[in-house]
Amino acid sequence: MNKPRLRWLWDSPYYGYLTYPHYNGFFGGGRYMVIRKQVNISDSSPSLHVYDLQRDVFTLFPNLPNGNTLIGGYWDVHYESGYFVSPEIEDHADEPNQRIWGINIMDFITTGLINWEIIWEAVPIGQFKPTIPDSACSIHPNGAKIAFSLNVPKQAGDTYRRQLIEVDLIRKTQKTCCEEAFNLNHVHYMSYDPNWIMFSKDEPFLNPQPPHERENTQRVWAYHRLKAPNGINYMPQVYPSSTRITHLSHEKAGYNKETVVAITYDGVANQRGVMKKNTDYLFANRIAGGRYQHVDISRNGRWTVASTDEASPTGVGSGFDVQIIDNLLPNIIYANKDTVILSGGVDQRYLNVAHGEAHPIFSPDGRYVLFQAAGDFTDPIKAKGLKIGIIDTRNGDYDREFDPIAYGSPSV
Repeated sequence: MNKPRLRWLWDSPYYGYLTYPHYNGFFGGGRYMVIRKQVNISDSSPSLHVYDLQRDVFTLFPNLPNGNTLIGGYWDVHYESGYFVSPEIEDHADEPNQRIWGINIMDFITTGLINWEIIWEAVPIGQFKPTIPDSACSIHPNGAKIAFSLNVPKQAGDTYRRQLIEVDLIRKTQKTCCEEAFNLNHVHYMSYDPNWIMFSKDEPFLNPQPPHERENTQRVWAYHRLKAPNGINYMPQVYPSSTRITHLSHEKAGYNKETVVAITYDGVANQRGVMKKNTDYLFANRIAGGRYQHVDISRNGRWTVASTDEASPTGVGSGFDVQIIDNLLPNIIYANKDTVILSGGVDQRYLNVAHGEAHPIFSPDGRYVLFQAAGDFTDPIKAKGLKIGIIDTRNGDYDREFDPIAYGSPSV
């Protein structure tokens, strides 16, 4: 059997990364995607580019109206229109308050039109400047709203709380959906029903033994204006029939129905894996076992792609695989065993922005799986790079075993 073809968008030591799996970087019918990549190897920070998957061409983003490049975190793109949104990082020295910028990047690619706009700007509260803690935001499937997490003070001089904010881009209005006392991030709309806004309680697993007083037992949360106006723990982790807790992380909402997938870290090898929850049952089911880190789900709901966290065969850093899982017949169809993706040894600044982890995603049509890979650790220069790999799942004999398009959109 022929294995899927793997290619790299560039070679080390150049550095760049995809947006986070919670968000979308594709537009133009899936032909284009937004990535970050160094223009020159000496650049201190990678720049936003549009990558044309058909022509294998990179186009550098236009500068902001002030002439600066957008120094941001993770971005989201409206798939149909090509409208791009991204916050600046919170400590960007050029701006007094953190901002979220928007531009129709499809217009720029097709006509050269540059139409940057500030779609949100933090308003100081006394001496306190609200910030977007994870430098990320999500765009509504209709392209008319964005949602993100915001740090705000409870009162002057007090500690902060986190708010889930939604901004109407048409009416130019802002509302606070809910407010929580924990680290709230990974905000993203559920594409199937965007009345649900997913977010996470991003706190560590503190006490793995009973009675679990300080343990994060409520990782996956969601807000709904009518069904959960104060936010709810969407994916329960403590099962009523036992005291066993399943630790969850890196959740992602599905596309074809009300579904959420997440990584579970139960501490026992045969209890780790990928969990999936539909609204027609209360608790999540484990659909695959393995030491996984990040996960994405295909648009038709049939397939899950996940990166593994295994010991490196070289003894340096961590080794990663990219695995595709059939959600109807839970098993691993393909493991990219020929490509070990290493993360240890990457510059600390790179670990801060991309974790040195694979962050695998599906292209909208399901044909490609994209992921990030750190450099060659046998080379002290190339080890500092971070590159993007693309697996073409419809290559040779393999497409007869895995073709998401041919399967349509089954109810899973």
